[in-house]
Amino acid sequence: MTLSQAANLAPLAIAAIALCALGAALWSINAQKRLARRRAAIDFFLRTEMDEKMLQAWENYLVAVKELKDMKSIEEFETTESYRHIRAYLNIHELLAVGIHNKVFDRQVCYDFWGDVLLNGCRDCIRVIDHVRRKPMGTYTYFDLLKLRKRWSSPKRLFPKWRRG
Repeated sequence: MTLSQAANLAPLAIAAIALCALGAALWSINAQKRLARRRAAIDFFLRTEMDEKMLQAWENYLVAVKELKDMKSIEEFETTESYRHIRAYLNIHELLAVGIHNKVFDRQVCYDFWGDVLLNGCRDCIRVIDHVRRKPMGTYTYFDLLKLRKRWSSPKRLFPKWRRG
């Protein structure tokens, strides 16, 4: 190959190198975003597992769920302190669901760490969730939580694409 033929190929080589650099930059940005989502999820779970007030909220929630199972009327239960404890903990679940929906938290980390807690919470407190959603201005309350519950409780697939819904 002569020098003039190589000079004709130079713009193509520069374009190829630029495309490779662009690919490496995009890969790096994506890796940083994934890492940030995982760290945010872990920070959230550390807070829920280590904070005194969060631990007390969890204890209150567990007691309240037992009381909910014994209660016949949801309207009567709504006047109790236990109802407020359940609502407070469901709000934490909703916050997690909104964070996953808006891609603040990593889906897989959240599912692996808190999938059972969230699914059991929805199952145990569905009467409270339905009651809140029937109220005026409550139609979209716990919307993301119920959407996440549906996604996470769906049958597992061979290639789940990380439970996108």
